[in-house]
Amino acid sequence: MLEIAKTEAKQDNFSRVVRLLDDSKGFFYRIADVAVEKKVSEMEAQMQEPLYIIVAGEYNAGKSSFINALCGADILPFGPTPSTHKITLLTYGENISSDEVDDHQCRMTYPLETLKDITIVDTPGTNSIITEHQAITEGFIHRAELVLFVTSADGPFTESERVFLQLLKGKWGRKMIVILNKIDMKTEEDINEILPFIEKNFYRIFGFEPKI
Repeated sequence: MLEIAKTEAKQDNFSRVVRLLDDSKGFFYRIADVAVEKKVSEMEAQMQEPLYIIVAGEYNAGKSSFINALCGADILPFGPTPSTHKITLLTYGENISSDEVDDHQCRMTYPLETLKDITIVDTPGTNSIITEHQAITEGFIHRAELVLFVTSADGPFTESERVFLQLLKGKWGRKMIVILNKIDMKTEEDINEILPFIEKNFYRIFGFEPKI
């Protein structure tokens, strides 16, 4: 089950940052620097949003199944064929619902308390992201606190996954955890070969071994 640690000190720091941004916005308004005022306004608005956690990986790596396990409930559909054709935003709601935001995004709500503080972003497979998907995904990565990168023990670190990771490296230094899925289908000997393979290829891109 997802849990968020909220301390009084952290909440106080958060409130102070929001107040500072609000004061800064007023200052840039008074000196008529519209561009910076707009940027500060966007930063203030993002501070008020829930944390974004991005779940990425190739289709059939088990992203939706992983999210369901993380939340402790079968919220997202899953199966042997691509089940996420759009970017899906999973947020809190008193009722279970699913609504299309546009041609490339949909929003799902679920009555899980943790989702009041976190929005989980389920992305299409790295091997099926179209140009519009990529642009929207990049927008969420920019605001994300954490990227959970799901790769399958059936075929870890594919070419499309490598390209996506290169994108992450080239534009944003986001915290990342690599999830090795479907290990129950492999022997211990197989896993002992797969883990170094992932670590080696990840190191080639980022210069450090990932948390798997």
